[in-house]
Amino acid sequence: MTAMPAEAGQPTTPELTAPNDPAAGAGLSGETDSAIATRPADETGSATVPEPAGETVAPTRPGRPRRYPAEQERQLIFDAAFDTVRRKGYQDLTVADILTEAGLSTRSFYRHFSSKEDLLNALFLRGAERFAGMVAERVHAAGSPPAALTVWVDELLALVGGEGPRAERAAVLGSPAATRALDPQQRRRAQSLLVAPLTATIQAGVADGSMRSDDPDADAVIISTITWETAAQIRITPDSAEKAALRAQALSFIRRALRVADE
Repeated sequence: MTAMPAEAGQPTTPELTAPNDPAAGAGLSGETDSAIATRPADETGSATVPEPAGETVAPTRPGRPRRYPAEQERQLIFDAAFDTVRRKGYQDLTVADILTEAGLSTRSFYRHFSSKEDLLNALFLRGAERFAGMVAERVHAAGSPPAALTVWVDELLALVGGEGPRAERAAVLGSPAATRALDPQQRRRAQSLLVAPLTATIQAGVADGSMRSDDPDADAVIISTITWETAAQIRITPDSAEKAALRAQALSFIRRALRVADE
């Protein structure tokens, strides 16, 4: 088969959390251990200075303590972002919308993300990694390379053209406005994650003689493109019989292209 260009995909998103070290600088102030131990600490781990004896010092206001552990706080932001995008779309989404939905402060957001685009890229890649991992497990559990090929195609058809939470999530994060905001490297990475189990399936088929391919990597990209296009057609087709026919046509073409041996 002649290689076609891959769809663009994606990079990891840095977390902008700063480590807190309440003990930093201890021993340099001349305070006793007991004094240090009883000082209230603010959110960044800094301590309020005790009032010296015989002096009047203006009271300090410690920062608000973090309400949630870092990973839970990050997940709350992810959940709120998805719910808000689903409700009002990405185009009009603001950081304030997300924080209102999550019930968190601005400081909470910027501990993890630098912008709403940074958040979207992290959310997109997280979903791609989880879905690709699940597909890889199901493909690996198939009894043969031809069976694994069918599993891979059906998983992608269900993601884009099916119904249920996964399909809804793919539709929301794959909306035109959201897709335009994605980093091209993120899209490329997501594409490579999803195509990897298919490439391995074709390689295994070539090895055991059940498939033929001169270039498994290129053929996997072409098959991926065909599958995505079929899924898009299935999604807009209301009739279940027509959906089944589209799936059968795609699988038949793919199996013939790879010269899959009859099982």
